[in-house]
Amino acid sequence: MDKNAIKNYAVWARREMIARVSQRALIYGITAENVGAPNVESVNGRLLSQTEKQQRQALIRRIKEKGFEQVMEEVAYTWFNRFAALRFMEVNGYLPSHVRVFTNDAGEFKPQILAEAIHLELEGLDMNTVYELENADKRDELFKYLLIVQCNALNSILPGMFQKIDDYTELLLPDNLLRDGSVVERLISDIPEDNFDVKSENGNGQIEIIGWLYQYYISEKHEEVVDPLHGKVVKKEEVPAATQLFTTDWVVRYLIDNSVGRYWIERNPNSTLADKLTYFIKPKQGGLKTVNESITPQELTTFDPCVGSGHFLVYAFDVLIKIYIEYGYSEREAACEIITNNLYGLDIDGRAVQLAYFAVMMKARQYDRRFFTRGIQPHIYEILESNTADKASLEHFYGKDTVLKKDIEALVNALKDAKEYGSILQMPTVDFKRINKRFEQLHDEISIYNTYLFGEFHLLLMAAEIISGKYAVVVTNPPYLNKYDVKLKDYIFTNYADYKGDLFSIFMYRNFLLCKNGGYTGFMTPMVWMFIQTYETLRRYILHNKGISTLIQMEYSAYEEATVPVCTFVLRNYRSSENGYYFKLSEFTGGMDVQRDKVVEGLNNEDCDYFYETSQSNFDDVPGTPIAFWINPHWFKAFCKYPMMRDVCVLKKGTSTGDNKRFIRQWQEVDNTKTCFVAHTPKEAVLSKRKWFPINGGGERRKWYGNRFDVVNWEADGAEMKALATKLNHGGHWSRYIINPDRFFTEAIGWSAISSSRISVRYVGFGFAFSSAAMEAFEADLKYILALINSIVAEDILKLLAPTINFGVEQIGRIPFIKKYVSDVEKITDKCIELSQNDWDSFETSWDFQRHPLLPPLEDEEEESLSNE
Repeated sequence: MDKNAIKNYAVWARREMIARVSQRALIYGITAENVGAPNVESVNGRLLSQTEKQQRQALIRRIKEKGFEQVMEEVAYTWFNRFAALRFMEVNGYLPSHVRVFTNDAGEFKPQILAEAIHLELEGLDMNTVYELENADKRDELFKYLLIVQCNALNSILPGMFQKIDDYTELLLPDNLLRDGSVVERLISDIPEDNFDVKSENGNGQIEIIGWLYQYYISEKHEEVVDPLHGKVVKKEEVPAATQLFTTDWVVRYLIDNSVGRYWIERNPNSTLADKLTYFIKPKQGGLKTVNESITPQELTTFDPCVGSGHFLVYAFDVLIKIYIEYGYSEREAACEIITNNLYGLDIDGRAVQLAYFAVMMKARQYDRRFFTRGIQPHIYEILESNTADKASLEHFYGKDTVLKKDIEALVNALKDAKEYGSILQMPTVDFKRINKRFEQLHDEISIYNTYLFGEFHLLLMAAEIISGKYAVVVTNPPYLNKYDVKLKDYIFTNYADYKGDLFSIFMYRNFLLCKNGGYTGFMTPMVWMFIQTYETLRRYILHNKGISTLIQMEYSAYEEATVPVCTFVLRNYRSSENGYYFKLSEFTGGMDVQRDKVVEGLNNEDCDYFYETSQSNFDDVPGTPIAFWINPHWFKAFCKYPMMRDVCVLKKGTSTGDNKRFIRQWQEVDNTKTCFVAHTPKEAVLSKRKWFPINGGGERRKWYGNRFDVVNWEADGAEMKALATKLNHGGHWSRYIINPDRFFTEAIGWSAISSSRISVRYVGFGFAFSSAAMEAFEADLKYILALINSIVAEDILKLLAPTINFGVEQIGRIPFIKKYVSDVEKITDKCIELSQNDWDSFETSWDFQRHPLLPPLEDEEEESLSNE
C-alpha cells in the first residue's frame, strides 16, 4: 500500500473539496460573509426550482447553527467519504448494479455508469432526465445526477453510509468531476487500484485504505488543533481532529490476536487457532493457560469504544470467522452471526462512524456474497447528545409507564453534552429490555412523533445501551489528550480523578468497567504511563487488581503518526500470578515496519534477547512501580536493599529568572570587576556587592567539569529579579518563580534537567546559582554521588527511571545509593574532575583560561612575569 500517495491525495483533496463546495455555495448567493436571504425566487439572475429553494433554505439554517466554515467542511467530507466508498465497492465488485461508477472494466477513468446510462436499472432513476441530459450532451450534469441516484439507491443496503441525498448536500456536489485533475480523476490516477482490492496482498488488510484516507484527510486539521505552540484547550468540536489516529495494521493484529484470539484459545484447549494467528504470543517454556469455561463464538463480544474507521473490528471479524468455522459454521453463516452478535463500536465523530460501519459491512460482504440482501446492520453508532431532545415525543414514548419515564429521564440527563465525554460516560442503570419493547410496540404506529423517536432518539439510546454493556474484549487506540475544556475537566475530576493525567489513561481504567471479568482489554497508547509519576496510581491499580498479559515497548519515534513515543499492550481484567510477555524494541530504529519485523523474529526465536517473561509482582519493588520488565533481577533486590539517592543527599531544582534575556549574560559580556566568582553562601554574595554571579544552566552533554558559560544578575540578593517575579505573580510572593535561592553558591554537583541522550553530571563546586534548566545535589558524599550517577550502573537504572530523558529530582532521587569502596571512588573522581577541568580551561571560553595547550611552553621568566600580572 502506497501510504505516501494516499497522504498526498487526501491532503490535497480536502482543500480541493472545501474550495469546490464553497464555490457551489457562492452560486446560490451564500458566502462566509453573507449567507443571504432564505426566501428568494432567484439568485444571480437564475430562477431556482422548488427543490433548490428548499435545499438552499436548509443550507442557510445549517450555516446559522454551525457556521459557514464548519458546514463547508462537513459537506466536503461527506462527498469525499462517498467517493472513497464507491471506489472501494466498484473495485471489489460489491455494487449491486455491477456497473462501475468511476472507471471502466480496464480501470480507466471512463465511468461505466455514464457509458451505460440509458441501460441502467437503479432505484429512483428518472429515464426522462437521463435522455434529456444525454441528448443535450451535458455529460458533467448527467454524471452528477447518476452519482446522486447511485448513492440514494445504496441507502437501502448501507443506510449508515449512504443517507438519502435530498438536502443541501446535493446542492453542493462539486462541478466538473469528469475533468482531468478533479477529485474523482485523481482518486483514480493517484492511488493504485490494488490498494482498494481485498484480494491483493493475500486478501488481508486492504479495507484499511478507508482508514488511511480518513486519517490523512484530517491530518492538516489535526496538526492545526494539536500545534504545541498554541497551547490552547481543545474544544469539543475539535476533539476528533485532535485525537483520531489510524492504528498500524500489524499492531491491530497483535492486539486482536492476543485478546480475541487468546480468550477463545484459553477456553478451547484443542483449538488450532493459535497456529493461524501471526502475532499470538506463547511462553517460550511451558504451555498455554487454560480456563475451565465453555463458550460459544457468539459470546466472544468485542467492543471498540473509540472506533474511528473500524480497523480493530475489521480484523476482529477475520479472527472471529476462523473461530466460527472451527466451531462448525460456514463462512456465510459466520458473517451474519458476527455482525449480529460479536462486534460493537462507538465514536463521537459521525464521519468516522460512517467509515467504520462501511468497513465492517464490506468485510461481511467479503465472506457472504448475498449479505447486503439480509437486512442485518452492525452495532456501530455515533454518540449523540440529548440536549435538544423533543419533550413531546419523549412523553409520547413513555406514556403513563412511570418506570419507563424514570429510565428515559435518567438517560436523557446522562447524555447531555455526551460528545464532550464520549465512551467515558458513566450510564445510569436502566431497563433496556423495557425500552426496546416499547420501540417494538410503537413500530407500526402512525404518529407525528415517530420521525424523532425512530431517528435520532433511537440511535441515541442504542449508543447508550452499548456503553452500558459488558464485553469479553474491549480494544481501542484511545484519544491522547490532556488539554480539557471546562465541562470535560469537571466530569473527569468528578468521575476519574485518580486517572486524570490524559484521556488515554482514563480509557485504560474505563475499559476495565466495560469488560467482563476474565476478559481482556487492548490498547495502543503513549508509553509514559509505564514510568512517570503522573500515572503511578494507574499503574498500582493495574498491578494490584488486574494484570499485564503482553506488552511491546516501541522505539522512541517509531510511530510517525503520533508525536509521542508509544507502546501497545493487552491487559487482563482479573488478578493473576501468570508471567507477562514483553518485547523491548527501543533499540531498533527505522519505523513501524522494523518494529513489526522484530516482533515476528522474536516470536520465532527461542533465544530472543529482547523478549521477556516477567512477573508483574517484581515491579512493586521498584520505587514508583514502573513497568520494569527488562531489568536484571538483581536490581529488584537492590531497590529493596539500599536507600534511595533522595534519602542520602539534598536534590533541588533550579530557579526561573522570569526573563533570561534580561538577567543572564555570558561571562565575557559583562564587566569582570562587577562579577563575583568566589561566593560560598548567599550571604557572601550579598556582602560582595557585585552584580553578576556564575549560574549553572545545564548545557551540552559533558561529564565531570565544565559548561561554565553564563552569569546572572543577582545584585542585592536578586532584588531586581524578585521584583519581576512578584509582578509576574500579580503581587504574590516571588518564591513562585525563584526557587531554592538558599542553595545558591553552596557546594554542589549538577546536570541538565533534560538531555537528548544519557545523563552527564559535573562538579559545580562553590559560587554558582542554578537555573530551571539544571538540577543540583548538595551535602553528603558529593564526589561519590557524582561518580555513581555518571557510572554505567546508574545509566542502566535511568533507562528505567527516566525513559523520557527527563532527569529531574524525582528520577534521580530514586536511584539506589549503593555505597562501596568510597575512598577509591573519590580518588578516581578527583582525577576525572582534574582531567576534565584541564580540558575546559584549555580554551578561551573558560574564565580560568591561561594559555592554549598547543602553544610551546613559556620560559620560566615569562611565566613568572605573566603570573605577576
